[in-house]
Amino acid sequence: MNELIKRLANRLKIQYACFLAFSSLICLSFECGLLNRNFYLSDVRITYILETVGIICTLAVVPITLKLYGRFVNNKLRNLSLVEGMNKYKKMYLSLLFMFESVLLLDIYVYYATSSNVGAFCAFIILVATLLCVPTKKRIVKELDLDEDNEKSEEE
Repeated sequence: MNELIKRLANRLKIQYACFLAFSSLICLSFECGLLNRNFYLSDVRITYILETVGIICTLAVVPITLKLYGRFVNNKLRNLSLVEGMNKYKKMYLSLLFMFESVLLLDIYVYYATSSNVGAFCAFIILVATLLCVPTKKRIVKELDLDEDNEKSEEE
């Protein structure tokens, strides 16, 4: 069982690293000039709309996603077997990362398309929220409601 948890933690860490690497790659593409920047700089209406959409998406996705993730972990995973619980945990974690990634990419796009700091602040909020979800073995054991005594007794 300990090996399964380690393997799950390693997979989730790799996916988390890919999340950060992909976002960094998009930022690097904008910075190096591979993607166009400032193309909505002169259009005030589009700038206002993009900033508003970025703010609303960030403010909607972060609390809702974290709340749903917490409820899912507390209500659904505690009654399942270990393997089934780990599979559902992995799927829920991937959906959490997907939601954060989609809004993060929108905020990065808003920042580079309009050259306003609103997109950067919203992207920073998303990155701080993802720090609350860094996958570790200890966190997985806690969220799956496993304790060290159960692990030792099942290994024997």
